Amino acid sequence: MPGATSTSQTFLLPDLLAHFPLSPMVNPSYKSVSASSKSWVQSHTARPCVDLDGILSTVHDPSDVELSGLLAALCFPSATKEELRICADVAGFLGILHEVVDASEEGEVEVLEEVLTEVLCGSKVGGLGGASVLGGMASCVLERLQQRCSKGVHHRLTNTIQGFIHSMASEASSRAQDKFKIPDLESYIVTRRNTSGCKPLLSLVEFASGVDLADDVIEHPVVQGMREVANDIVTWASDIFSYEYEDPHCDDNKDNMVSILMHPTSLGLSCQSAVDFIGDLCIDSISHFLSLRRSLPSWGPEVDPELDVYVDCLESWVVGSLYWMEVSSQAL
Repeated sequence: MPGATSTSQTFLLPDLLAHFPLSPMVNPSYKSVSASSKSWVQSHTARPCVDLDGILSTVHDPSDVELSGLLAALCFPSATKEELRICADVAGFLGILHEVVDASEEGEVEVLEEVLTEVLCGSKVGGLGGASVLGGMASCVLERLQQRCSKGVHHRLTNTIQGFIHSMASEASSRAQDKFKIPDLESYIVTRRNTSGCKPLLSLVEFASGVDLADDVIEHPVVQGMREVANDIVTWASDIFSYEYEDPHCDDNKDNMVSILMHPTSLGLSCQSAVDFIGDLCIDSISHFLSLRRSLPSWGPEVDPELDVYVDCLESWVVGSLYWMEVSSQAL
C-alpha cells in the first residue's frame, strides 16, 4: 500500500481490502444520483442561517458532497437509482452534521440535538437557524425514505441517527469539561463506535438491498454481530485514513485512535506501530466477520435467499467504505 504523509509523519497503510474475497463495485447510477444529491444538499445549506451560520459556511465544501455521493455508490452498488438517491442524501446529511458538531460549542450541539430529536419524533421544523437547516434536511430525507421502506427500516434509521447525535453531544460535553484528558483505549473504542456516523449508514443496508427481513432475523445475534463487526472495521480504518487530515489540527487529538496509541499516557507507540496495531485489529475483525457469515443459521427456503442478499450487501458496504477511504481525501 502507498504511504500517507502528514505534516510530521509518514506511514504505510494496511491493505485491508486484500482480506476480503469481494472486490469494490460502484453503482451504475452514481454520476446522475451524485449530481442530484449535491444539488439537494446545496439547496438546503444555501439558505440564510441565524445560528450556526458561520459554522455551516465554514465546513460546507461542495467537494465533500460529491464524495458523499461516491460513498453511497460504493456502499450500495446494487441499489436502484431511487434507493441510491436516498442513501446519498443521508450520507450527505450525515457528513455535514458530523462537521457541524465537530466545529460547534457544547451549547450549540445541545440545540442541534433538541431540534433533530423533535424531527426524528415526527415534529415539523421551524425557524431559519443552522440547526433548523439540518433538521429540515433530516425531515426531508426521512419522509422520502418512509414512503419507500418498511416501518422496521425507518425505525432503525431514526434510532441510529438519534444515537449518533446524542453520542456526539455527550462527547462535546466531555470535551468541554476536560479538553486535555486522553481517554484509555477501551473507553475510546466504546465511544467511537457511536460517534463515527457509521451506524446510520449501516441501517440503510436492508433498504438498499431491497429486502424486508423480520425483526427476529435482523436482530438475531449472528446477524447483529456481523453489523457490529462491520461497524468496527470501518470505524477503526477511518481513524487510520483520517489521521493525516486531522493530526495537523491538534497536537493531542483524543478523537483518533492513532493519536491515542501514540500518546505517552497510552501505549506510547510510534506512528507506524499505531497504524499497524489498528490494521491488525481490522484484519482480525474481517476474519471474524467472514466467520460469522459462515455460521449464519437457516430460516428456511423463503427467508434464506433474502438473508443472503442482505449479507452480500452488508459485505459490499464494508468493502465500499474501505475503498472510498483509499480514493478520497477524507474519511467517515
